[in-house]
Amino acid sequence: MCELGNVVINQIYEARVEAMAVKKPGPTCSRQEKEAWIHAKYVEKKFLTKLPEIRGRRGGRGPPRGQPPMPPKPSIKPRPGSIRSKPEPPSGDLGHLHPGALLFRAAGHPPSLPTMADALAHGADVNWVNGGQENATPLIQATAA
Repeated sequence: MCELGNVVINQIYEARVEAMAVKKPGPTCSRQEKEAWIHAKYVEKKFLTKLPEIRGRRGGRGPPRGQPPMPPKPSIKPRPGSIRSKPEPPSGDLGHLHPGALLFRAAGHPPSLPTMADALAHGADVNWVNGGQENATPLIQATAA
């Protein structure tokens, strides 16, 4: 968060503010209005871009109450030739990936801190395991990069 700064983090956490026609509280607003904004922004994550729905969700249980549905956890397949080969660097539209897979891809070479922050904002688990990469986690991917 410190590396990226408020501008980049706000681009993630306030991505839909204009589209929703919501007004951000200013310095003259009440404490209650500011607290409501902070709760909506960081707890409810109300202004994040929505992840696309992915079909084939397994299991009959839904997400916890008040949480958006999470797509299934896919594995990222290694490139042919070597099990240890790294996935391609993050590029193009990766919005279709599960947040854990997106975090894993963004942690690769070259790392993309804004994409990593976006994945974390969307609920990426830092301990997500990529079955297609010898059960590597985003931390292992970042260390390798």
